This record gives sequence, structure tokens and C-alpha cells, in this order.
Amino acid sequence: MPHVLKQALARHTGIDDAAVATFDLAGVSSIVDARKAFLNRIDDLRAAGLSLHHATCLARSALGGDSVYVQQCQPLPQDQQEHLDKVAVESLLNLIEVDSSENAELGCSAERWLIPWREGGFGFQSVRHSALANYVASWLRDLDGIAERMQLASAAALLERAHSIRNVLQATVVQLAAQGANVPGELFQALSEAKDSKLARKWRSDVVTRTVRNIESGATDDQITAMHESGGVGSSSWMNFPMKPAHHMSNQEFRTSVRLRMSLDIFKKEPHCNLQCKHASSRNGVRRTCNTLLDTRGLHALLCKLGGYVVKRHNRGRDCLAGLIEDRVQSTVHIEQHTPELVADARHPDIDFFDFQQRHKYIDIEVCTPHARSLPGAAALHKRGALIETAEGVKRRRYAHLALIPAVISHLGRFGSGCQSLFRLINRQVDESARSQSIEDCYQTLGCEIQKANVALLEAAGPLL
Repeated sequence: MPHVLKQALARHTGIDDAAVATFDLAGVSSIVDARKAFLNRIDDLRAAGLSLHHATCLARSALGGDSVYVQQCQPLPQDQQEHLDKVAVESLLNLIEVDSSENAELGCSAERWLIPWREGGFGFQSVRHSALANYVASWLRDLDGIAERMQLASAAALLERAHSIRNVLQATVVQLAAQGANVPGELFQALSEAKDSKLARKWRSDVVTRTVRNIESGATDDQITAMHESGGVGSSSWMNFPMKPAHHMSNQEFRTSVRLRMSLDIFKKEPHCNLQCKHASSRNGVRRTCNTLLDTRGLHALLCKLGGYVVKRHNRGRDCLAGLIEDRVQSTVHIEQHTPELVADARHPDIDFFDFQQRHKYIDIEVCTPHARSLPGAAALHKRGALIETAEGVKRRRYAHLALIPAVISHLGRFGSGCQSLFRLINRQVDESARSQSIEDCYQTLGCEIQKANVALLEAAGPLL
């Protein structure tokens, strides 16, 4: 670094060469210490009665941006990036009582804890995904201002003189490109993008996309399907801070829902003992129990029709959705009504109401369970929301003579396009300043209800972890 820049750095920051050389190490150590202290506090609060749902939300929020400043200041080495991520993931696993060996068995899918919600992950912000992007973007954003203070003509002129800064930035740009970010390989070309205020977010998204592809390459078909059907608009709203009584989930409900989402075991399995499905029903005084062998991740239980638990989940979703509509539209909402066109027909949509333009709208709801064998062909399997789209098409054809909105949701939380359109429709009369929050509340309320119904269904089948 030229002497004039050394002087400027010392004058404006008070940091000497030795401090600069060790800043990244000291910064990471202080963040790790702060993380451990905070997580110990979370443990104390859990022991005092704080719910698992609230504790996880607090941990995710607090650990989401605590290292951003250090990431912007120094190009953190990979081992330090991994160390920060490891502390976050270990704390999460401890909170939801997932053994580290159990997580390790997931292979590449263990990375899902650090993948954003919309991509089917758990949403803990990864330092590995953001460190290099934050560092390069922050420097490119500030170079013009630094050059002006140094009385230089441009950022390029600054880099021509500041060889050490240029070399570090160039090396980091190369590493960032190797991670999968769409960044020009030459530093001076990257300067042309410096005006983009969302540069770091764009590069981070590129890195996440590469990571998701790596995860899929090492995962089973069912794990890929679970990841796809856990993503999308509103799909993870049930994991947000509970804002209303209906959003609160018990510790068992939240823990099981997380395990279901992350393709972890759901049921307790005793050594040398096969689990059998306990779903049962009685007819004409005869009790029948399913007794089919349970897979530990709950797929059979979610599909088992015996005992009517799947129907109960459907009805809970239907009633919840009807309540959301009734709260937001100036119209009476009917449930399970035969329309005049279907008087002599067994078909009848789940919900009907009049929208803000007094148009008669009909809704038919379904909670589907996507898995590797639910649709034929690898192409259908790897298409996000494929089973939801198929179910929506079936409902539209079945009720072709009605203004039907198919409300199809995967048991993992993915909302179909019909459900997304419905939420926008019923919130048209909500004040514009509160509309976004009202739509988000719809996702969270219905998402929580479906997850609670999943847990009730699974609990009836066997002993939950």
C-alpha cells in the first residue's frame, strides 16, 4: 500500500499495520465469543420456559447479521467462514435436539440449514455464502469516495497506485467467481458494476444457487423433492415469530415440523423393533388398525387414509382458510355448500364467497404429499411444485363450469399459484399500507395450521421423537 494511503488509514481509523494484519482473526474471535454468550442466554431462557419456536426465531435473527461488518472489512479465510457457520449450526441443532451424528448422515443435505427459506433450507445466514460477496461489494461501492478523499481522478487510478488493495481485491474476485458468482474475472471490469446497490445480494444468490445444485447432486430423490416442496413464496412463514395466538406452536409441533422439513427421522425407533402404523377406524363395531410398517421419516403416515386423519387435516386447512377470508372480505363465507349447478352431483367446492367486485368465487383446498414416487419421470420429480400444479389442473377440470380457485398446498408448506392468487384477491380491500403484512399473515396462519395438523396426523401413527 502506498505510504500516503497508510498515513490516511492510520489517521482516519487509528489502526496500524499489525492491527490490520490481525483484524480478521480478532474480529472472528469476538463474534464467536458473542455468539456463544448469546446462545448460553437462550439456553437459560429455554430452561425458564421460553418456547422452542421463539428461541429458534431469536437465534436466527441474532446470528443473521452479527458478522457482516467483519465480512466487509476483511476477506475472511475459508476456515474462519466455516468456523462461524459451524457455531451457528451446532447451536441450532442443540436447540431442536438434533444429534450432530444424525445431521452428518444427511451428507450434502446438511448444508440445507444454511440455505434460504425460499430454496428449501432453514434460513440461517451462511458466512460462507456471503463473506466474499460482502467484502468485494463494499470495496467497489466505496472506492470512488476513497479516491476522491485521496484527491485521485477515479477508483481505477486509486487501484493503480494501491497495489496491495488491488491484489487482494483481484484475488477475492477470482475466489468469488469460483464459488459460482456471476462476477467479471478482471477487477477493473467489476468496477463497472459498482453502482448496483444490490451487488452483494446478487452475488450471494449466485453462490447459493451453486450450493443448491451441489446439494441436489449428493441427495436422494426424496430429499430433493422435500427441499423443492419446502421452498417458494410463503412456504416458511410458519417459522417466523408468532404474531398471533394461532401462530404459536408447541415444542413438539415445532420440533417435528422442522424434522419433517429437513428430511430427518420423525419417529422413535427401538432396537430390534419395527414400528407399525397405529391409525385406526371403527365400522359396524369392528375396529381396524393399519399396522403397516412405518418409515421413520413419516411418508406412510402422511399418506395413510385409515382413521380419517388426512381428512381432518384437510378440514382444519379449510376452516382456517374460510376464517382468513371472512376476516378480510365484506361477504358471508359458506363451507361445503352445493351450488345450484351441482344439486344432483356429489361434487361441491369447499368454500364459496363473493369477492370485492361481488363476483361469486369458489375454492377447493387440498394438502398434497409430494414424494419421489408421486409423479412419474425424473423431469416431473425435479420440477418445483410439479405435484401441486397437477392437482390444481385436476380441480380446474373438475369444476370447469365454476369460477374456481384451487388452493393446493404441499404438506411441507409450499403454496400453489392458486393459493397465492387467492391471498392477493381477499386482501384487495385491506388498506394499502397494511396489505403486505396482511398477506404475510395469511401465509403464516394457514402454514402454521397445516404444520400442526401434520403433527397430529403423525402422532396418531406412532411415537414421535
